[in-house]
Amino acid sequence: MTLSLFQDNRIYTSKYNILTFLPINLFEQFQRVANAYFLFLLILQLIPEISSLTWFTTIVPLVLVISMTAVKDATDDYFRHKSDNQVNNRQSEVLINSKLQNEKWMNVKVGDIIKLENNQFVAADLLLLSSSEPHGLCYVETAELDGETNLKVRQALPVTSELGADISSLAKFDGIVICEAPNNKLEKFSGVLSWKDSKHTLSNQKIILRGCVLRNTRWCFGMVLFAGEVLDDLGQKKEITKKKEGVDFSGKSQPERTLHFRDHSLMESIELGDPKVHEFLRLLALCHTVMSEEDSAGQLVYQVQSPDEGALVTAARNFGFIFKSRTPETITVEELGTPVTYQLLAFLDFSNIRKRMSVIETAINIGYACNVLTDAMDAVFVVTGNTAVEVRDELRKAKEILFGQNTSFSSGHVVYESKQQLELDLGADEAVTGEYALVINGHSLAHALESDVENDLLELACMCKTVVCCRVTPLQKAQVVELVKKHRNAVTLAIGDGANDVSMIKSAHIGIGISGQEGLQAVLASDYALAQFRYLQRLLLVHGRWSYYRMCKFLCYFFYKNFAFTLVHFWFAFFCGFSAQDVSDQNSMDCPQLYEPGQLNLLFNKRRFFICVAHGIYTSLALFFIPYGSFYNLAGEDGQHIADYQSFAVTMATSLVIVVSVQIRRWQKAQRKERPIRNRRPQSRSSSSRRSGYAFAHQEGYGELITSGKNMRAESPAPTSGLEKMLYNNTSWIENLCKKTTDVVSFNHDKTAKL
Repeated sequence: MTLSLFQDNRIYTSKYNILTFLPINLFEQFQRVANAYFLFLLILQLIPEISSLTWFTTIVPLVLVISMTAVKDATDDYFRHKSDNQVNNRQSEVLINSKLQNEKWMNVKVGDIIKLENNQFVAADLLLLSSSEPHGLCYVETAELDGETNLKVRQALPVTSELGADISSLAKFDGIVICEAPNNKLEKFSGVLSWKDSKHTLSNQKIILRGCVLRNTRWCFGMVLFAGEVLDDLGQKKEITKKKEGVDFSGKSQPERTLHFRDHSLMESIELGDPKVHEFLRLLALCHTVMSEEDSAGQLVYQVQSPDEGALVTAARNFGFIFKSRTPETITVEELGTPVTYQLLAFLDFSNIRKRMSVIETAINIGYACNVLTDAMDAVFVVTGNTAVEVRDELRKAKEILFGQNTSFSSGHVVYESKQQLELDLGADEAVTGEYALVINGHSLAHALESDVENDLLELACMCKTVVCCRVTPLQKAQVVELVKKHRNAVTLAIGDGANDVSMIKSAHIGIGISGQEGLQAVLASDYALAQFRYLQRLLLVHGRWSYYRMCKFLCYFFYKNFAFTLVHFWFAFFCGFSAQDVSDQNSMDCPQLYEPGQLNLLFNKRRFFICVAHGIYTSLALFFIPYGSFYNLAGEDGQHIADYQSFAVTMATSLVIVVSVQIRRWQKAQRKERPIRNRRPQSRSSSSRRSGYAFAHQEGYGELITSGKNMRAESPAPTSGLEKMLYNNTSWIENLCKKTTDVVSFNHDKTAKL
């Protein structure tokens, strides 16, 4: 496969571009019920046969709301574009033409060899080739991928670690990697490296993923395997879903803090040589995986896999038990100034089972520390199954225990910590009383989220007051939120402070980001941003309730007012012939001048519109601030304040009704004065008092015909047949009419026409 078939390393977290912004944004906005309602109302108002209102009154506020929302969305997306550009334009050292050259991240391609230095972000998914540490080891931080702050160890293959930092050897590297396609499984990888006529199996320990940070390693080299994965979408596709890890939620980006510990009795025990105290500190200095080295100033520096290990070893050093160095077989410690070397007999590393159980214990401890788990709970169910079948059995047995249907659970791995006797209410709906908790790790959660098990997980989780999911991936966080959204009629809220929480935040109905130590990715993807986690309580209980209360009141009044206002016009239309009548139809016929305002658009135009708006603003200011000033610091005879919101609101609303009613009455009176006076039919003969329309309908008159006498009937009987009529009537007068024209005779109401 040629490199041209691979995509570039550019990332896109923005939603729009210049061409797609308008259609996509409008589509998203009109999916909201309120906007769709106004659009439907606007369409109805565009049909004059069924609407007595002008469409202008609806389209102006609708366009205003949509425009303001579009500006907000465009601004948010602009910052996403800006963030993308910052990431895409980061610099990395890439081996090009046997030389290390600075290259932008977005130009990195599959097959490039990149050099990373300490505390530098990884530009793309890499196969680790070599490092500055012995045996090709390096340490990476994966906080932006899985939220874990402890360091992970990665090790290069022995055949590639020999390349070291030799640029010429690295430039000649021509290995071929056959591996799985990119996926969202952070803990698994399978592939094969073919190089020098041999094949080498690749695992997750040989790979450094994009978004990791190189720690405690001076440099390393890696070959790009995958380019362009969007970090924030690794977990792409409620109850509050929140991240609970061993991190600081204070939101303060501050340097490492020094803990000043003073315990005089402990210091005295060390000085007196208390064997138990010495043994405890000796264990702190020995039982760890810390690597030691000296910096340029000769100071001892610890390279730690976990901050906890570093804190314990540093504490032991401060009390005089200093970890100095290690080899594969020995560990050297300086005990109160005396160097002592211990032989390393065995290394009890974390296995999959031990790691999961330690994670469960840590999650339970964190749960109790954060008060999401309490001793008052009736039971805490811990699920640690290794397969989908085991997880399903554990979940179902937990439900049986919860309902009291089966108290025997000798098989399986479910851990049931009973606090009190179960209180069950096996009513019609089998409602469960009491408080219960569920704790599940990421490995078991992956099986629980499968299609045939997820219903068991959801049912048990909804029966519990607290659900703790520990060591989960961004994908699993989003899946838990989607599971609740899909099957439960609930509004979900997700809160997090890192890039690994972005998928969860986007999946929830309400996403909240905390601007903390893990960057601003969560804030940029959220609906609300908090500086500290503790502000969530006030956001929900105070501002959330206020907002819901105000919005509900506003919507109820809004729909009440709109339906009442609109339907009044609708009912009126049945009794007015579907037209607004100010005068009768006869007056409209008698006075054609009444049609002129419509032709000239005098009654409603831009000028009248702005006058109405200005009048309304002026009226609103007067009606609000005059009562406000009257009630401000108003006190009674006893000196107590007598003004409250209810009295102020009643006064203002009453004034509003009175003023608006008086204004409408004034408009009605003014309209009546402007109505034309209906012309009464004259009592005299119509021939002398009315203008003849017939005179203006013909170019020729009858004057010559009458004076000629040709239209006078003869005394003899008139002919009866058509032929006789033709012969009888002389047509010479018609010819004369065709040759001559006469002036149009004008008639007045009060004058007699002169012929």
